[in-house]
Amino acid sequence: LGVIEGGKEEMEAAARAAYEKGKGIYAMKPLGGGNLLREREKAFRYILAFPWAHSVAVGMQTPEEIEYNVALFSGRAISPQLAEAVDRSKKRQVHIAEWCEGCGLCARYCPQGALVLQGGRMKVIPEKCLLCGYCGGHCPQFCIKIY
Repeated sequence: LGVIEGGKEEMEAAARAAYEKGKGIYAMKPLGGGNLLREREKAFRYILAFPWAHSVAVGMQTPEEIEYNVALFSGRAISPQLAEAVDRSKKRQVHIAEWCEGCGLCARYCPQGALVLQGGRMKVIPEKCLLCGYCGGHCPQFCIKIY
């Protein structure tokens, strides 16, 4: 995520090129707008090891998320209890941004059939959605977030 018409390799190359030219690199949304929540620790470990980032912006909404992130960014172990508390700390759901063009590509990758075209944009059927995040990874406009 992050480079239009590109993937991870293109994003890394662009960040490296800017870094080597003396530009400050501020990594944002290391959890891919919520799409990487199920792989939170792996996503954070990736960005913490990313050699061309000067700083990382992480959104936090609960005391448990703050405690988790401080521990992780400080190199301390995350207890299973804290990880579970973060997972339970709030009910998450899929949100589709108003700029959705209704292309339907996300729906093709939803294994639960939880996305439908309605009024020119995609809508989520909450009862069917498992928050797997597969849809968000395929949205060409980055309209899909989980929070």
